[in-house]
Amino acid sequence: IAITNLNFRTTVDDIYYAFSKFGEITECRLILSERNESKGFAFITYKRAHDANAALDQMNGFKIDGREIKVGRPK
Repeated sequence: IAITNLNFRTTVDDIYYAFSKFGEITECRLILSERNESKGFAFITYKRAHDANAALDQMNGFKIDGREIKVGRPK
């Protein structure tokens, strides 16, 4: 799952907490700049496809740290 429009203060732990309710996460990666600052997007991999589908269905438009996130499949 690709997550965009993240607040630049959002951490990996924040993302993991918000998305772990759908199932077991095998990878949660926040993309950082050369300065180790968030670029505002992240990727999550679930162990089971149906867990990823549930997160895709329910998390688009969800607010994390005051920002409405966008959730989709990576391109």
